[in-house]
Amino acid sequence: MTESTPANSDITINELGGVTAIPGLLSGKVAVVTGGGQGLGLAMARSLVDSGAKVVLADMNEESLQAAVTELGGDGVATGAVCNVSDLEAVEKLAEAATTAFGGIDIWVNNAGITRDATIRKMTEQQFDDVISVHLRGTWNGLKVATALMREQDRGGSIINVSSISGKVGNPGQSNYSAAKAGIVGMTKAVAKEVAFKNIRINAIQPGFINTAMTAAMPQHAIDSKLAEIPLGRPGEPEEVASVVLFLASGLSSYLTGTVTEISGGRNICSRSPSPRRGDVCVEPRRGGPTFPSHLCRGGSPDHREKRPDVPAGTSGRCRSVGSVSHLAFCVPAGTFQPDGRAASARVSFSRFACRAGGRRRRRPCR
Repeated sequence: MTESTPANSDITINELGGVTAIPGLLSGKVAVVTGGGQGLGLAMARSLVDSGAKVVLADMNEESLQAAVTELGGDGVATGAVCNVSDLEAVEKLAEAATTAFGGIDIWVNNAGITRDATIRKMTEQQFDDVISVHLRGTWNGLKVATALMREQDRGGSIINVSSISGKVGNPGQSNYSAAKAGIVGMTKAVAKEVAFKNIRINAIQPGFINTAMTAAMPQHAIDSKLAEIPLGRPGEPEEVASVVLFLASGLSSYLTGTVTEISGGRNICSRSPSPRRGDVCVEPRRGGPTFPSHLCRGGSPDHREKRPDVPAGTSGRCRSVGSVSHLAFCVPAGTFQPDGRAASARVSFSRFACRAGGRRRRRPCR
């Protein structure tokens, strides 16, 4: 396969106007991408290959690996290795395979991950340990092996750790995942300080709501709820995550290390949601609560609302609760109407998502 260069090929731009590849930018470089058989990992690998790098994919699914290698252009530019990243010996063998195939490693992307979602009440120790093992220990294993090899090569390198916006704000039902992703941020900064003198740069990314097979399977009301929190008003595309990885992998980011880049369309940039006021009623969203955009409430108070044409007349803005109110509850002024036409009442029967006072659940309006 002939490597393209800026002189004879155009920069690849996606439908949204984003740059997904710069031919020749990574010529002569070798990259390892864990979890690279599909999804975000494959998009990252594609961007690296299209920019001139040779890529070694690691994944637990051998069929996905073979299909991915073929899609990327075959053995001349890519190869695959079955690897359990939570096993240090397996990660060491992955590095050996990359060195044997392409002569070294310049870029390492710690992307492999799993989910085992459950509330803290129902989550088992095994579910917690499985997620921590793959995400946190897996990233540590990748860092340990990659930095050791890059120090021996004495030509520097770039390592990108894939965290998540969940590691910043936490997701209900994902205490294991959120903890692991938060841990990756601290690990990134710590190891970046240890190896910077060898010109080994380590940075993290935190993707938000991205179009993948997993998010596509979510119920529509859940998708709408997440989109309402994104100022850009749309989910991200895998290629938009890959373009940030490309930037961090290349010399374009030569003075960046220990950084964390959010790829979230602006989601969670607000430090505080509007506070509930006396007389507001808590409504559980799983039982008919408001589902219209959260940004209808602005200015730090439910009194400051910006109505939009797509919101039915008579509805109140959805204000995320804070303080004494459960994070899964919403507050709407008593007497106003919910989207389904039912009037909110101060006599709403609250469930476990109710307003709280002194740590106990109460059936009462927010105060």
